[in-house]
Amino acid sequence: MLLTSEMLLVVMVGLALIGMLMWLYVRSYRGDQQATGTINTMLLPLLVAATTTLGYINSERNRSLTCTHATNTIFILGIVASVALLAGGVARTFILNPRHDRIHITHAVLFVAMAVVVVFLVVYLNGCLF
Repeated sequence: MLLTSEMLLVVMVGLALIGMLMWLYVRSYRGDQQATGTINTMLLPLLVAATTTLGYINSERNRSLTCTHATNTIFILGIVASVALLAGGVARTFILNPRHDRIHITHAVLFVAMAVVVVFLVVYLNGCLF
């Protein structure tokens, strides 16, 4: 597969987004209140972006024979992992934690956003998006 300049740009932007989300997670995990406030303000937009991206991938995927097996499996695993991460964050916050600390939900949303970017990059680089 030939790596074009467009593909290189998409990969660089995707990796930069994952890096920034990881940096925000590490700062929040260490207790930085400014990072926690930033995550809290972008919680809903991150969820909307992840849902919209998964919907876009689902509607624009190429249904040819070369794109059915591995990319379908990765796409479905991405959806399952996203739902499992969110459910785990909610369960950890409201069931296992008596203080109901919302930080577990926000960290789960950060990981969901990272997982969706990885799924998008894999599907895009395999040539399965129109």
